[in-house]
Amino acid sequence: SVAVMPAYDPQRSTTSDVVRQAIIPLSRRKHGTGGTAYASMSGSDIQVAPECMVTHAWSMLFIDLVAAVVSDALGYSQYAGIVEKLVGGYHEAIQVDLQASGAWHKRY
Repeated sequence: SVAVMPAYDPQRSTTSDVVRQAIIPLSRRKHGTGGTAYASMSGSDIQVAPECMVTHAWSMLFIDLVAAVVSDALGYSQYAGIVEKLVGGYHEAIQVDLQASGAWHKRY
């Protein structure tokens, strides 16, 4: 969201940029007493083991990380097509594809 990270640029923003400018601020506790794991903010108290491990490089483009995870969930062997959809703003179409394939709730 532009409100969360106004400087986000899919062709320049790295994983480090997104974590420092969006994830960490969003996961801070209100009274400055530290933070919490962003994944635990889903509203569910149920802990589910991940089905797949994701590794990344902090200097990697964040959009490539997201596209790689989405592509894996959809069973694709390449992620370039997902990058194009993300850059093009086709987020709802990706969500529909994930739901239709049964991968919407896959845990990483």
